[in-house]
Amino acid sequence: MKEVVYNFNGNAIYRANDDFKLNKSDVIELEKSKIYSFAGKSDKITFLDDAKFQKDTFFISENKRVLDNSKLSRLKEYFDHKVKYYSSEILGINVGLQLTNSWFTINKKGGQHHSHRHRNCFISIVFYPEIKEGDIEFSMVDNNLTQHMNMDFEYTKKTEYNSSFLRITPVKSDIIIFPGWLTHGTLPNPSDQDRIMIGANYWVKGTFGNDKNVNELVI
Repeated sequence: MKEVVYNFNGNAIYRANDDFKLNKSDVIELEKSKIYSFAGKSDKITFLDDAKFQKDTFFISENKRVLDNSKLSRLKEYFDHKVKYYSSEILGINVGLQLTNSWFTINKKGGQHHSHRHRNCFISIVFYPEIKEGDIEFSMVDNNLTQHMNMDFEYTKKTEYNSSFLRITPVKSDIIIFPGWLTHGTLPNPSDQDRIMIGANYWVKGTFGNDKNVNELVI
């Protein structure tokens, strides 16, 4: 297994490659899903079998809970395992986690996903079963120094402590895990090969705080 943790202004971005691959059954189940063009078309199609969509470049699954499908349990178990590892070994916290949303996207040549954040989300996962080219970018309006000191510095070199963006170039079977509050998006896919991403969001569950501190919360 290959893995690395990026420190992006105090936010842990975890990247790993276990050479996990979708099997034939996984692909069959995903291909049953309806998708639509992110450009705003309301028509639904099964994958890319409709010629009128050929000029569009970004598609997303209509179903935002694809991993609720019991026939994709192998993929869900892999995601659950990785997010638990991230929370316990990278963040160093003991917390229950529950899957809230899961979906997939297809970026054809020229397609990209705009910068955005995941609200109502603690941890996000993106997994690339198919990708040839194209970066994922994390960004902040200000870096840590500017954000906390409210000053405009002249930087002599780029470091992980003064950068306001981080770009990662995923390869096939890469999984990237990060806090859901981080702004992220993808650069255009320059390849003729479709870039396919399966994503998921997780929220916390369990009991937090305690009565003594008057802050007990049960989720």
